Parts: sequence; C-alpha cells; structure tokens
Amino acid sequence: MKDEQLKHPLEELFSDLSPPAPEGEAEPPPPPSQPVEEAPLEPKAKPPAPPEAGAPEDIRTWQRQLVRGVLRVLTIVGALALVAGSYNAYTEGKAGLIPYYVGAYVVLTLITFWRHVPYGVQAGTLLGLIYGLGVLGLFEAGLSGDGRVFLLTLPVLAAVFFGRGGGILTLAVTMLTLVAFAWAFSTGHIVIPVAQQANSADPTAWLSGSIVFFMLGTLLLTSQNYLIPRLAAALTRSRGLAQELAAHRARLEEQVAERTRELQEANWQLQRRALQLEASAEVGRAAASILDIDELLNRTVDLIRDRFGFYHAGVFLLDEAGEWAELRAATGEAGRKMLAQGHRLAVGETSMVGWTAAHRQPRIALDVGKDAIHFDNPLLPHTRSEMTLPLMVGERLLGVLDVQSTEEAAFDEDDVRTLRTVADQIAVAIENARRFSDEALLLEATSPIYRASRRLTTATTSSEVADAIMDSVAETGADGCVVVEFEYSPAGEPEALLYLGVWRRDREPQFQAGMRVPIAESPFPFEMVSTLWTVADVEQDEQLPQSARRIFETTEARALANIPLRTGGRVAGQVVVLRTTPGPFSDAALRLYEMLSDQAAVALERARLLEEAQRRATVLSTLYEIGRRISAALELDTTLNAIVESTAQLVQADRSIILLVDTEEKRLIKAVGYGYPPEPMAGFTYQQVEDGISGWVLREGTPTISENILTDPRNTGIALEVARKEGEGKSIVVAPLLVKGRAIGTLTAVRNVERPVFTTDELRLVTMFADQAAIAIENARLFEEMQRRAAQEHTIRDVVEKITGGFDVQTILQTTVKELSRVLGASDAYVELAPLSETMGASARPLEEGM
Repeated sequence: MKDEQLKHPLEELFSDLSPPAPEGEAEPPPPPSQPVEEAPLEPKAKPPAPPEAGAPEDIRTWQRQLVRGVLRVLTIVGALALVAGSYNAYTEGKAGLIPYYVGAYVVLTLITFWRHVPYGVQAGTLLGLIYGLGVLGLFEAGLSGDGRVFLLTLPVLAAVFFGRGGGILTLAVTMLTLVAFAWAFSTGHIVIPVAQQANSADPTAWLSGSIVFFMLGTLLLTSQNYLIPRLAAALTRSRGLAQELAAHRARLEEQVAERTRELQEANWQLQRRALQLEASAEVGRAAASILDIDELLNRTVDLIRDRFGFYHAGVFLLDEAGEWAELRAATGEAGRKMLAQGHRLAVGETSMVGWTAAHRQPRIALDVGKDAIHFDNPLLPHTRSEMTLPLMVGERLLGVLDVQSTEEAAFDEDDVRTLRTVADQIAVAIENARRFSDEALLLEATSPIYRASRRLTTATTSSEVADAIMDSVAETGADGCVVVEFEYSPAGEPEALLYLGVWRRDREPQFQAGMRVPIAESPFPFEMVSTLWTVADVEQDEQLPQSARRIFETTEARALANIPLRTGGRVAGQVVVLRTTPGPFSDAALRLYEMLSDQAAVALERARLLEEAQRRATVLSTLYEIGRRISAALELDTTLNAIVESTAQLVQADRSIILLVDTEEKRLIKAVGYGYPPEPMAGFTYQQVEDGISGWVLREGTPTISENILTDPRNTGIALEVARKEGEGKSIVVAPLLVKGRAIGTLTAVRNVERPVFTTDELRLVTMFADQAAIAIENARLFEEMQRRAAQEHTIRDVVEKITGGFDVQTILQTTVKELSRVLGASDAYVELAPLSETMGASARPLEEGM
C-alpha cells in the first residue's frame, strides 16, 4: 500500500530525468485517480530554465557548495603537490617555477578561506588555476604530460559553475590552446627533452589528439548540460510537491479540527439537553410531592435557575379578579426585594408577563433592548433576554412563569419545549395544591374519594399510581384488582397490555406486575374496556365473553367491575375489580370508581410523562458519554468497533453492524459488526448491501424500522437469501451515516425474533447517534489521511535529499536507481540519458542496484 501511495509523486519528481518520447509516439495517459472531495491543489510549477538563463536558488546554492568543496579539497591536496612540485623543480634545475607554484597556492588559499570572495571570483580563479596547470603540463611534457587532462576537466567544471555558455567558451579556449601548442611544437618554437617528447613534434599526433579531445569534451559538456537543467527541474518539482503536501496536510488538519469542533458542539448540545430533561424531571418530582404552594413555587424557581443556568426565574399568579399578575416566588436577592415590595404587573400590553397573561401564549425577547413591552426592572439590570410562559390547566390561566438571562438570544427551541413542559407541571401542581384547604384533614378522615385523590396526587411513578388505585379499591370491600396499561403501535392501534399492578386479598394473584401480553390475548374485546360497567354474577351474565368467563371462573371471581382510564381521547388503561361473592356493587363504590376513571388516568399520564423525561435524560446522558468516548478515538478501526458496541448498548440490541460504502463506485469499503462471528463480516458484498434495507436507506437518505426482515418487501435479492438461510425474522433499525449531506454508510441495530420490535423513539435515538458516529468516522478518516500524507512527504523529502547529495553524474544516477528500487519495491531499475545514443554511439546504459 505504501509503495502505491508513493509511486505517483516519485514518477512526477523524476519525469524530467527521463528521455522524451520518440516523435510520433504519445506518452501513455496517467492512471485514473479516485475522486476526492478536496480543494484543488496549486498548479504545478514549470521546470526552471537552464543555469545560464537564471538557475533557481537551489542550483546556485548547490554550485556554491560544489565550488567551496572542490577548493577545500584542492587546498589540502595542493599543499602536498606544492612540496613535491617544488622539490622536483629544484632537483631538475627549474627553481624558477617554485615562485609560480607558491603564488598559485597562495591565491588558492585566499579564495578558499576568505568569506567575502564572490562566487564568480572563486569559480573563475579555480578554472584559471586548472587552465594554468594544463598549459604548464603541455609546455613541460607536450603530449606525454597531464596537460590535456587538466584542459579536458576545464570545460566540464565551467559548464557546472557557469552553465552551458561557460562550458562552450572554455572548450573553445582549450581547443585554441591545443592548436597553439601543436603549432609551437611542430615548428620547433618549443623544444623539450627527447625523453619527454613522445609524439609532441608530430603534427598528426597533435591533430588526432585534438580530435579525440574535442569529442570527449563535447560528450562531457553535452551530458552535463543535458543533466543539470533536469536536476534543476527535479529540485523545483520536489519543492512544489513538498509545498502541495504541506498545503494538503494543513487542509486535512483544518478539516480534522472542524469535525472535532462539530462533534464537541454536538456533545455539548446533548449534555445540555440531558441536563435540561433531568431538571424537568426534578421539577416534576417536586411538583408531584409538594402540596404547599409557597414551598412548591420557591423550590421550583430555584431548580429552574440552578439547573438551566438562568439569571432569574419567577412565578406570577393571577389575583381573583384576573387583573393583576402577582409575584409569588422569585430567585436571588432581587427576588426577595420584589416579594417584600408586593411586586405585581398588570394584565395587558405593559410588560411581557402581562402580555402572556392576556394572550395566554409564550413570548420571547431575544434582545430586551429591542422589545417594546419589556418591563425594565431596576433590580435586574443585567437582563438581556427574557421568556414568559403561561401556567394553564385546561382552559384556565393560573399565572405566568418568567425566566431571564444575561445573554442575548439565550433561548432556543429545546429551551422552549422543556420549559413549556415545566410550566405545565407547575400549573398542575398549583391546581393540586389549591385543593387542600382547612377542611382537608376532615375530608381525608371521612371520604374514601378524598383519600383516593390524595394518593393519586402524590404518586410520581406508574407503579405508585397502580398502588394508589389498588389501595382505594381495597377500601370498597373488593377481593382483588388488576391495573393494566395499554401500549399502542406507531399507527395508533393497541398492540399489547402491560400489568402495572395485581392484588388479591386472600390468595396469590394469577398474574404478576410487569407482565406484557399481546392485545389478542386480552380476556375482553378492546371495545368493551372503554366504558364503566359491572357484572353482578359472572355465572349468570350472558354478555361476558366466554374467554373472560373461563379466566375469572378459575380465579373464583363472581362479580366484576371495569374502570376505563381515559386520557387525551383514548383509553390509556383499564382497572378490573373483582369480588368472590355475587351481587351488585354499592353506589359509594361506583362513585369512587367513576372518580378513579377520571383522576387515575390523569395521574397515570403524568407519571408516564415524568418517567419518559427521566428516561430521556438518562438516555441522552448515556448518548453524551458514548459520543465523548468515540470522539476520543482517532484510529478508524477503533472508532468503528466502539460505535457498533455502543449502538447495541444504547438500544439493548442483540447485534449491530456498521457498513461504510462508496455509492458512486458501488463499493463496500468496510463492514464491522458487534455480536457477529467474523465470517459474515468478511463475506459481506456491496450487492448484499444494495439489495437489503441498508441499500434502501442509502438511496432514500432516511432512517427506517423493519419489524421482520423476512417479510419486508424492501429486503430483496442476496440480502433476502442470507436472511432466509439464518432462518428467522428479525427486527432491525437502520440509520444513514451522513457527512455534509453525503451518505458514507449505514448503522444498523438488530433484535432477535423473540424480542420486542424497535420503537420510533429508539429509531430517533439511533439516528441521533448515527449523526455523531458519522462525524467521528470522518474525523478518523481525515486523521489517517493526514498521517499517510505526512509519511509520504517525509519519504519523498528523504529520497530527494539522498539523490541531490551527489556531486557527479554516476553517483546521482546510482542513488536514483537505488532509492527508486527501495521505495517502489522494484528488483532493478535503469535510467536513460539520451538521445545521445544516435550521435555518440552509446546506447542507454542500465544501472542496476548494487553496481
């Protein structure tokens, strides 16, 4: 994988070192790349001009380093040569050359170690010294000496130091020098000892040597001038690639930071929502258990201020005439002062409290400075936004809840929904508390109905409501009682009944609290439970269904009463009262049962709402903790495993699976499951995804529930075949994983056939979690991409540094081949320096690793 990732950038880097394609032969197209949703990279820089046309700064730096390196080496070697040359000159009677040697060495030392010598002076002096050594060698030994070697070196170094123009100029100078020496030796103007003459006096030898010299010089000069511009282009390209990689890494880091911020914001919103629901539940518990109005209101406003983090909270109650809203409870020192002053506001358009009392509608001022009817209270100078909500019971207005914040636009839709629930709870609690008067103790002592009402008022859970009902029924002389709550499907049809409480006076009950029974197994047709009716004698009554008659005969019940619990236009539950002796129920018992039919239904609904709020708070708190845990994981596999495990935990599923797909290429990227053996995950295919309910969710972009995957028409093809092989229908919930509106996969929770099907609340919960999971997955993907890019950038930089560290063609080419073979995993490689093969007779030269 790493080799494939590096191959394309390295091909770009060394493209300028490759020979051009033959005329008429087009270069092969580049391999197709996968589309990536990224900002386009900067356009690639053009190859730099040759050095003489203005080399890039890297080449100039390299040239300076090369000159300095050569000068330092020559300074060290030159010291030894100075001693040896001076000794030879002295012994051979040429002591006059010693000052020349010393002067040349002094000049060499000065230009090497004096920092302020310009580059041109250093390089020119070095070339001058080499030229002088060449001339001296020809003068002393002719063709037998080393003068031609120095002169051959001269144009090569000149091309490196000053570009192609410098190389051509010095080649011309050296050729003229050879011609001059050839003429001088041939005509006898220069005479050297016979032992050193070799062919120096032969014009033909000089002509042949000059031709060879010219060919070698031209070859070396052409090679150098062909290679150096491409090295410059390679350096420029490498710098451009490094800049592109750095820019891309910066974009990746920015995207990771953005996704992290989004995830943190989502987690913060979940935590805030959980705290609000927890506060709402706490207010509900206080409202249900405190019957003193002042204590209730003081406790409530303190809870609202502390749990929601508001600046001020207060409750106004209407006076008897309905003209004034009087402050009855408020927070802080300002609240105590207003209560002491008897603070009140007129019902009408003069204040937000008055407006809400008049219109019986909530009102929000996101900026109180711009609200025309905001009451500017000097005791609350820091108020910047305010919300007022009516306290309603049915159609009656009891008062107004007022909350204020020091921040502008402090209230959002979640705040409004939660505080409306709190306001409704406060209103019901105020209404309940007002029922208690000075006659309460007398009524409680003498009236079973009052005692039943008191029990229902203080009940805060479904089981407490059931206990209150059974205690009240027991006072009527009954021998048993069953309290049932009905469960409805999303379509509004009754589908099951849940036993909330079962009581028998003289024996163990046949049913147990907590049992859940399908509605089809109920002893009564559903239409019978919606009215209050009695059966004086089970054995004699012909209207009683045979199924119910058999059940009650086994329990020795002889008389029955049915009490429907109606709320919100539908039957929420049922209370069945039984006696073991036949006979009609008394009028007092029937009056109590009628009261229970009304009040018990309200108490049950209130308890259900309170339990639902508590459950939501718990679920959101769990969701926040799970979100925090998956957001901390940056490795993709770790993140995916945490998501599927958390999904199963969140909705009590038996299994869960996450599928990452590329819908454009119809490719399954990854499948990770929880509760599955590894084989099904390894065998997953995109076709299986597309044929199944996950494919439907990807196409539609919406979450869904399937009550049975074997009978769901959306489950087709391979997906249906796999489900049939497993042999049982399952309930599943599937949510899309969306990143900026683009589906990257699905998240699925699975329950076995014997488990209850998923509910719409659980679907919403999985959908919320899927939104968090998608952000976490994208974060992990971006993090891995950033790491991969960083490693790629490091490898390219390392390769370029090794290649550009050589000072001669052979070393550079060998290093190129070696590094390309190492990075790309190739067994061998070669470089073509061409098209010189057509003119110089040398074909492409393979350079294998290890030469």
